[in-house]
Amino acid sequence: MGHSVGALLLPAPAPASATAALTDPAIDIIAAYLSGVMTLWLQTAWNARAPGEPVVRTVYKHDPQEIDFSTKKLPILCLWRERDAEVVQLADAYDESESTLNVLWILPPAPQEKDSSRFSFFNGFASAIKLAVKLGRHPAYVHASEVGQAGPTAYGSDVLKLAAIDRWKRGTIIRSDVTVQGMDAPFMGYLATILLTETTHRDGTVDGVFPTIIRGDITDGLEPELIRQPFKSPTEPD
Repeated sequence: MGHSVGALLLPAPAPASATAALTDPAIDIIAAYLSGVMTLWLQTAWNARAPGEPVVRTVYKHDPQEIDFSTKKLPILCLWRERDAEVVQLADAYDESESTLNVLWILPPAPQEKDSSRFSFFNGFASAIKLAVKLGRHPAYVHASEVGQAGPTAYGSDVLKLAAIDRWKRGTIIRSDVTVQGMDAPFMGYLATILLTETTHRDGTVDGVFPTIIRGDITDGLEPELIRQPFKSPTEPD
């Protein structure tokens, strides 16, 4: 099995290709899910404002301001982790941490008149993200490993289960100008944050099982001095 940090296994398994080396499995799943539900919920309305354009033409799993960018790939849905919080220990072999996932939808450029008519799509994007996080699954997204299965076909794949996410919570959603190096003007973007809570699990069969040392202070209650006492479990052999 191996150690696991959320859905990522360590040691990392051999990739199918160089581009697949050490990906973020949780983002892969969430990106496919959000792209699917956004297309289902918003495409009809988007057609009225942007005929012939998909709601999501391209999915990037990185910050678009840090890599090659092409207007031909708009509208773009970008997902990347921005922050990883302090770890909280739940038990000997289990830690829990919270990371911030950025979800950025970048609109294609348009004349001023068309731009103003698309202004209300912020509400559409925000509502889609809210509902997607609330539901956690939808028939618009069925993972490749679950195609043909009755439950996922009817209700969609369980995103939290597949992505090994304990909990997720929607954060702020704002309008955000996207400035790209080499481009004359910023693009209009809508940025949502999602807080992901994941568990880190240490697999004792990978690096061996060794005693856990728990350190604490003890006193008989009569003397003010505290005595630092280590406890080991299981007990090391003599």
